[in-house]
Amino acid sequence: MGATLTDTFKKKILLDLDSDIGSNGNYYIGIGRSEQWNATDAVPDATNNIRDVRVASLGLQSIKSAEDRTFTVPRNNWASGTTYSAYDDYIVGYPSNKYYVITEDNRVYVCLEAPGTASTVKPNETYINEAFKTSDGYVWKYLYSVTASNASKYLSANFMPVHHQTAASGDATLQQQKNISDAAVAGQISGIAVDNGGSGYTGTPTITITGNGVGATATASTDGGVITAINLDSSADSCRTFGRGYTMAGVTITGGSGSGASARVKLAPRLGHGYDPRDDLKSTQMMFNTKPAGAEGNGHGKFIVGQDFRQVMLLRNPYQGADSSALFTQSLGRAGTKLTLNASANNVSLDEVVVKGSARGIVDQIDSSRLFIHQNDSTGYTAFTAGALVDSAGNSVGTISAVSNMDVFPNKFDIYYLENRAAVTRAADQTEDIKVVISI
Repeated sequence: MGATLTDTFKKKILLDLDSDIGSNGNYYIGIGRSEQWNATDAVPDATNNIRDVRVASLGLQSIKSAEDRTFTVPRNNWASGTTYSAYDDYIVGYPSNKYYVITEDNRVYVCLEAPGTASTVKPNETYINEAFKTSDGYVWKYLYSVTASNASKYLSANFMPVHHQTAASGDATLQQQKNISDAAVAGQISGIAVDNGGSGYTGTPTITITGNGVGATATASTDGGVITAINLDSSADSCRTFGRGYTMAGVTITGGSGSGASARVKLAPRLGHGYDPRDDLKSTQMMFNTKPAGAEGNGHGKFIVGQDFRQVMLLRNPYQGADSSALFTQSLGRAGTKLTLNASANNVSLDEVVVKGSARGIVDQIDSSRLFIHQNDSTGYTAFTAGALVDSAGNSVGTISAVSNMDVFPNKFDIYYLENRAAVTRAADQTEDIKVVISI
């Protein structure tokens, strides 16, 4: 017996996640794991097991607030010579010939009628409530434009942001999208798909659309006695007679002297194309974005420079390092342990193991008389105390005068996303643009 989660439920999960941010949950993007994966540093697949998630949390270096987020979908750039599909309520996921595009102007369009040939005319109109037909035979509906701010945060080579504007805005682009949403017509018919072209049609058959709405009419095209297409009729106000008020609809084919043809109605999203682009584009993904720049923060900095990281994670509700009973709520934070020495550190390098008695730790950063370390299963978890510190070969590093946790308490937060990467070395003059995409 088969079962599936519907897109409606997937959207609700992401909406619940969205509403949790800031109201109940503090979300952060974190980077970590300075040590190599293995002898060749080949990146392993991330696995969803408790141990690997725990080890990742213990290798955490730094976190930054992840309040910037948006629904997202795979990016499809409009390109001349590409054949596109039309929107279809019958499809699962995305067809190989995509049914929506983003243009070089960052305008997003959904294709409502496709002639089966290559698109050669870029959609360019920005009508609020009308679809339009280009000279290459495609019918498009403008959905929204990506704002400059959202393009900077979320637009990537593989993904593009999807936004539903519900409130009036002083931003002209967002207000335009609000106007499109307000003008959407509930219960539209998006198009008609021919399932079987039949045979023997010497005349034009009559197409009748039945259902509980009004206004949609269509005409068939034939070739060699076969029905090759059924298109909604032209309309003076919106290119096609999409009608309104349909929550159920069917199509009957009569006349024309042929037989055997069948077709089905494609219903638009319930509240109409453009009301909520997340429904038009079937978005079941959410992107989080953050951009740590250099060391970030004051003093020793919240992000290490001159060190590398190999993991990115999305985490929720970390606790304070100094008081593990209180939530950490700052926008930036460091993880790990700080060892303060009585003089500058000697004979030690990044990623080396330092030892105090039975306590062992991996060096993340060296800052004069301060060493920043983390522990994992290979080092064990014996706590460091004041006294002589040596490197793994027994050479003196210095004398520990104080031990303190950093901002974030180790392994006391939920990790919702974990990604393994090749080593990324951070420098003081660079900014990472970290995008995390959650798919349901």
